[in-house]
Amino acid sequence: MINNIMIFLSNNATAITALATFVIALFTVLMWWVSRRIHQASLQRDKEMTDLYLNIMSAILVSGRTVGEADFTAMLIKEQKEKLRHLFITSR
Repeated sequence: MINNIMIFLSNNATAITALATFVIALFTVLMWWVSRRIHQASLQRDKEMTDLYLNIMSAILVSGRTVGEADFTAMLIKEQKEKLRHLFITSR
């Protein structure tokens, strides 16, 4: 029995090697694709978290000056957000 298996493996060594190489190459492409997707998702999440941080910080910084004035508050938050974006993002 084992002798027959050894003969089969010996006779088909080239085909087995080719098949194994193909499987390894396929796995490598799959891992590259998954890694790329994870990287893209992390970049998107970083962008979203930075935007959230800038919104929160801007709102906190202008909150005491604009009680009851929605349009003025929105304008100040937008201005403050741009200042913070320039300070934090362009200084990287």
